[in-house]
Amino acid sequence: MRFARNASYELDWNTTPKILLHIEFLNESVQVFFRLIMSSEEFGVELDKCIFENPSDEETNTSNLMNALNDARIQKRLTH
Repeated sequence: MRFARNASYELDWNTTPKILLHIEFLNESVQVFFRLIMSSEEFGVELDKCIFENPSDEETNTSNLMNALNDARIQKRLTH
């Protein structure tokens, strides 16, 4: 996962300021572009684009995305 060299903000007199960070994720032949949205009222993720090295049907693509995300998770070490 890395910063996709783009960020923006929304600032208006009548709303809470919002920061948007554009992020790129690449793992197991799946590339995802998304935005982290942060404000005092919300925190979220907006998916912009998903690119598969070998695109397939929707169910397979979803499964491949889930596998890529799960594979990238940092595993908690068990201490004895």
